[in-house]
Amino acid sequence: MRLDHAAGAARAVPHGARDRELAAAADAHPGDALVPAGDDLALAELELERLPTVPGRVELLAGAKGDADVVHGHLRAGDRLGALADDEVVDPELERNVALGLLDHRPVHGGHSTGVEQISEHVWWHPPGPPDRPSLCAVVGRRWTLMLDAGSSRRHTRVAIDGLPAAPDAVVFTHSHWDHVFGAVEIGALVIAQRFTAQKLVEMSFRDWNDDDSVNDHIREELPAPRTVEIAPVDVVFDEQIDLDLGGVTVHVRRVESDHCPDACIAYVAPDQLLFLGDALCASPDGAMTRETAFPLFDLVLAYGAEHFVEGHHPAVTTRADMKELIDKARAAAEGTAPDDDEDAQYFLGAFLH
Repeated sequence: MRLDHAAGAARAVPHGARDRELAAAADAHPGDALVPAGDDLALAELELERLPTVPGRVELLAGAKGDADVVHGHLRAGDRLGALADDEVVDPELERNVALGLLDHRPVHGGHSTGVEQISEHVWWHPPGPPDRPSLCAVVGRRWTLMLDAGSSRRHTRVAIDGLPAAPDAVVFTHSHWDHVFGAVEIGALVIAQRFTAQKLVEMSFRDWNDDDSVNDHIREELPAPRTVEIAPVDVVFDEQIDLDLGGVTVHVRRVESDHCPDACIAYVAPDQLLFLGDALCASPDGAMTRETAFPLFDLVLAYGAEHFVEGHHPAVTTRADMKELIDKARAAAEGTAPDDDEDAQYFLGAFLH
């Protein structure tokens, strides 16, 4: 057994071989931390300046003209969703809280894929798989379907969305790593992202993804050369948190402090008591975790009161009891206690001692 995710998955999962090992930093997410040099960085910053944070309240209307404060200047077709904004604050206790609702619904897909399963009243889940495909979820409301992360390629994402009961109207990213965002162009819907994620995506759009010396084996397998990488432009940006009202179900997305990346976000599906974690519980790309960052995140994860947890690269939906056990192992490992025969505990031990 070995880690399922090169960037440091929070789980040790069966993977065929018995040689479990921490992945080398070079195989994590090459290029995710790269910053374009010279004029490219200036262009990335200029592009991001065109994408202000959404105001207090936004209502999405099918076919409406886009508000420049909300919708990206690179909207493709005229049938994309537009936005109207006003100054009403939905919940004064939540900083920059935004409620989004859609007035109509897109056509329903006909068939279902065996790779997608309904795991709660409103949530469909496409499990992770090789070479480095993460979990994808869709939250289906009465008026709007929201994807949680977009997948690692058009092929990956197409399998997921073909198995949904309704076509996605929007997608929100948990962070900017390639395996979570490359598939957004296949969704072809509104893209919602945290501000730093939006900036990273602009930077990634300048990169030469056909330079095989700077991409890892997972990218080569997912996207054989010559590869075309399309980075979907971000339409709605938030800083700390955003509430998405889908009609009968609300998704609360917030940025969290994580060792894995500076733009990590988690999404809570309130009525289903389901928390989508992305890679927030993972170690950094070089395999490190710190108490200062991880422990408050552990507290936050359990404070939600969720009964179901979806992790980016764990091949099962985690129960609350199992999540508490996992976090207990992580805390013990940070103190230097980890049974030799417990791979989760050994993973955390290596990460905290890194």
